[in-house]
Amino acid sequence: MHKLNGYQHTLLAFRFFTDEVREGGFVQLIQNGYGGYLFDNPAAKALKSMGAKGLSKILYKAKEIYDSHRAELERDTTEEEFMAIYEQFEQFDEKYMEIEEEETSIIAAYVDENIEDFAEVVK
Repeated sequence: MHKLNGYQHTLLAFRFFTDEVREGGFVQLIQNGYGGYLFDNPAAKALKSMGAKGLSKILYKAKEIYDSHRAELERDTTEEEFMAIYEQFEQFDEKYMEIEEEETSIIAAYVDENIEDFAEVVK
């Protein structure tokens, strides 16, 4: 992980985000240990600079909730408690699925246009 640059960390955070949110939303993402990686780093700002403004907006809003309730969201839970957290934190904006395809295309285009920031290109 320490060998990754900021762009690579942003893509990795995006990957963790999409995998987790598709499966179980922000609650699952946080319960599976990715909250700090996503919200304690400038992922939202970096994604915004790549053009993914809708995703960035969702992440900034989710970060406010995460920061206000971090201990509660990250605590170890039973399966029953885990399910209850979903009801307790309905304020997480789960609208990402509505913009996922467009935002992913924007990020992919940015990576294609700036591939040297993400990988060493050997010719």
